[in-house]
Amino acid sequence: MSAAYALIFSSLSVLIASVASRRAFAAGAIVVVFMVSSGVAGLLIALGGEGPMSRIAPLFSPFLLPEGLRSWLYGTSIDVGAYGPLYGLATLLLVAGCTGLLVLRYRKVSL
Repeated sequence: MSAAYALIFSSLSVLIASVASRRAFAAGAIVVVFMVSSGVAGLLIALGGEGPMSRIAPLFSPFLLPEGLRSWLYGTSIDVGAYGPLYGLATLLLVAGCTGLLVLRYRKVSL
């Protein structure tokens, strides 16, 4: 689970930082993306009640995504119901997508 946390946070952070022009802007942008996405996920969880939205909403937060993955793998934390494999797929796609976009960004910069 430590590796999942590290991969999710680092891939998102490095991608956001690669787009920013200055370090201070990069740090601010990372904080804003993490906080806004957590707020959106929290709002969707609250509005979802006991329905499927409350089980899918944690996918939109980098803080709750690994918790959903942990719940799917080990049966702890939050209730993901039958959507557990979706958390594994979302984690893989997020890390691969951010890494791919980062490679494209630096390939573009090096030219």
